[in-house]
Amino acid sequence: METEVITLFNSLYGRDFRTRAKKLREECFELVEAIDNLSLSPKDGELDRVIDEMADVLAVLTHVTSLLHMSRDELLKIAIDKSEKRIENPEYKRQ
Repeated sequence: METEVITLFNSLYGRDFRTRAKKLREECFELVEAIDNLSLSPKDGELDRVIDEMADVLAVLTHVTSLLHMSRDELLKIAIDKSEKRIENPEYKRQ
């Protein structure tokens, strides 16, 4: 699926990092808004909207990641490494 979204988004939206990073920011804001709108007992459609926005963020993040010549797996490895190092040093990479 990673290759499919990269190919599709390259053809539809191009490969300009700044433009695509701005789109990622927009999608993240939409996800935050969907999460903020969740009720204590989610109503019909609220969780569907969160899932839809999560899918959008993941797709655009995958595209932006490819523009940096990286894969989602590489990003996940970086996140795992950072989390493990924070066990010993809670301030690792916090600035």
